[in-house]
Amino acid sequence: MKNVKLSFIFLGLISLIAISCSKKEAEVRRAPIVPPTEVPPTSTVTTGLTISQGANLAEPKFDLEEYFVYTSGAQSTVNFKSLPATYNDKIKSINIPRGYMAVLSENQNGTGESICYVAAVNDIRANLPQRLVDKVSFVRFVPINNVNKKGLGLVVANDINAINSAWYYNWGLNPFASPNKQHVPMTWGKGSATTTTALDLIARKNIDHYLSFNEPDNRNQSNIVDIDTAIARYRLMLQTGLRMCSPAVEQDNALDAADWLPRFMAAATAQKLRVDVVALHWYDWGNERNNLATPEATAAAALTRFKNYIERVRIA
Repeated sequence: MKNVKLSFIFLGLISLIAISCSKKEAEVRRAPIVPPTEVPPTSTVTTGLTISQGANLAEPKFDLEEYFVYTSGAQSTVNFKSLPATYNDKIKSINIPRGYMAVLSENQNGTGESICYVAAVNDIRANLPQRLVDKVSFVRFVPINNVNKKGLGLVVANDINAINSAWYYNWGLNPFASPNKQHVPMTWGKGSATTTTALDLIARKNIDHYLSFNEPDNRNQSNIVDIDTAIARYRLMLQTGLRMCSPAVEQDNALDAADWLPRFMAAATAQKLRVDVVALHWYDWGNERNNLATPEATAAAALTRFKNYIERVRIA
């Protein structure tokens, strides 16, 4: 995955490597924009996601509410709203308050050119990249659970509650009764990556990430050998407006162009399907009995091997 900027790493039984959503933008010549024939609405809300029809948050601008999916299309559930009049394909700049994230996409189902902003430290006030200026037809704005790195992959609720971690996943869509820990839902296989599942996740107000398929390259796991099938199901989940994690492949199936994960990423890039986080499995194969003199030395050596694997994936 060349030219990908690694932002941070979550360490757990699955290692989640967050990557930047944006890329260097090229200037594009555009015809003059015809002013709207009607006066756009102006919001009085000051705590939402501010969208503006001008650069640098110039008027007219409007504040969107959290949790809703705003689109230009028909509204399928109560969790969807129409973009305000005259703002469809007219957004040029935004402001996201600290503690929130926002996804903006070209198409009303969350596909096409897209970007994910996460305001974890400060407010984000930004002009949209040129590829999205006057092209946004999908917006979602939700609070983020700015948890620490330590997370778990377990299927026993008592074990999850007993370990001091901030988040967990259980290879499924439904959380355990762990109110102080963030659950990250996963569509383990293609059967659960459906529009119905996407709508269910949109209705939940306690998630901000989505984990995709579990070892689709492994016939003993989710077994989605065909890349086109995986891409089609992943596409459906983009309508959630969540931060999207790639499928997690077996160790060593993410290093060469012919491996499953690089082929998936190439297809997603070609079809303009946003991937915000690359999920990897690493089991330190071949080193399970590589015990050094002390537990500290053993852990340090394992961490070095893990970092080396991450670097190999990055340059693949």
